[in-house]
Amino acid sequence: MMRLASTVCLLALIAAMAGCSTSADQPRDPVDTAASEEELEIIAGLKEAMVVGTNRAVDRLAQEDGYYGDPAVRVPLPDDAQQISGLLRDADLGYLIDDLELAMNRAAEYAAAEAADVLVPAAEDMIVVRSRNLLDGRDTAVTQYFRQRTANQVDSAYEPIIRFYLEAEAGYQQWVRQIPEKRRELPSLNLVAIDLAPHVNTKALDGFFTAIGDEERAIRTQPEMRTSDLLQTVFGGR
Repeated sequence: MMRLASTVCLLALIAAMAGCSTSADQPRDPVDTAASEEELEIIAGLKEAMVVGTNRAVDRLAQEDGYYGDPAVRVPLPDDAQQISGLLRDADLGYLIDDLELAMNRAAEYAAAEAADVLVPAAEDMIVVRSRNLLDGRDTAVTQYFRQRTANQVDSAYEPIIRFYLEAEAGYQQWVRQIPEKRRELPSLNLVAIDLAPHVNTKALDGFFTAIGDEERAIRTQPEMRTSDLLQTVFGGR
C-alpha cells in the first residue's frame, strides 16, 4: 500500500514538472512582443531626437550673438540687478549693467560649444516612460520631459563650464570688482548679488532647452529635418 502511494505521488510530481516545462518553453504572445519592440523603437527615436536637437542647438548658440542677439534665448540680468539699473545709470555707472549683460551672454555662447558633452550622454541615458504619450504629445513634449528628468544632473555638470567662461569675461570681472567699491556711495548695492554663475547657468540652460525644443518641433513638422531612418520611422508615422 505504501509502495502504491509513493508511485502515485511520483507520477503526479513528474506530470507537474512536465506541465511547468511546457508552459515555460512556450513562445511569448507575438502581439506582446510586437508592442514591446515598437515601444523600444519609439524610445530610441525620442532619444535620438534629443541628441540631434542638442547638436543643432550647439550650432545655433555657440557663436557670437547666438544668445545675445536672440531675444528668445538671451540671458537676462538678475532681478536685483535690473532693479538698480536706473540707479547706476543716474550715477553714470550704466556701463556696469551693459557690460555685465553682454558678459553673461558671451559666457553662455562659449559654454554652448561644450554643451553636447553634458547633454548628449544625459539624453542617451535618459529613462523614458509613457513613450507613446510623449510621441503623441505637444511639439516640445520630449524636450520638456528631457529637461525635467535630467535637471539636477545637467545643472550641476554645466555650472562649472559656465563659471569658467563667465569669470574670464571683462564685463563680469568689472562687476565683481566695482560693485563692492561703490557700496559706500550707493547703499542699495548691498542688496545686489556678486556671484552670478548660478543665475547665468540656469538661464543659459533655459535658452538651450528652448533651442532644443525648436529643433524637436522641426523634426515633428518638417520631414526634411528627420535626417535618419529612425527619425523618419518614429516621427513620420504620427
